[in-house]
Amino acid sequence: MGVKFHDGTNELYKAYTDGKAWNDSGLLRNPPAWMVSWNTEALVKGILTNNKSKLKYKQSISTYNEKTRRVEKGETTINLLDIATSTKAEFNLWILKGLHQQNDPHLTIGHDGFLWHLNVQTERLAGGTVEAYVTKMSKGDWGTQEDADGWTKA
Repeated sequence: MGVKFHDGTNELYKAYTDGKAWNDSGLLRNPPAWMVSWNTEALVKGILTNNKSKLKYKQSISTYNEKTRRVEKGETTINLLDIATSTKAEFNLWILKGLHQQNDPHLTIGHDGFLWHLNVQTERLAGGTVEAYVTKMSKGDWGTQEDADGWTKA
């Protein structure tokens, strides 16, 4: 699936966005003009797929071992760039809020039921072009009571 832009109707994150689209000015609390100009699907995808945005996080996993009939716990490393460019249905990023907060520019995304904050840095390159990329990310709270697989948080 890769990157999907929340239009306000997806049930998984609808409560968090109050039913508003990812680039709604009310949801973003009226960001400055430069942020509004960057809040296009093409530019946000460009931020996420920029080679400088190669961020990774560790995720706990559990697998069932048929031989031992036990659940084995482990850990896997997830790469943001891999998810953003994936075509697999189980990997997706929902853009919930475009660039917002002038003093700490970031995107808010939904991934596997959680909210993630992706801090974005812009850099002026030779020739006057501006490049934007993710510098760090932090995992927030559950954005929903249900995860992407339909499991409900107890």
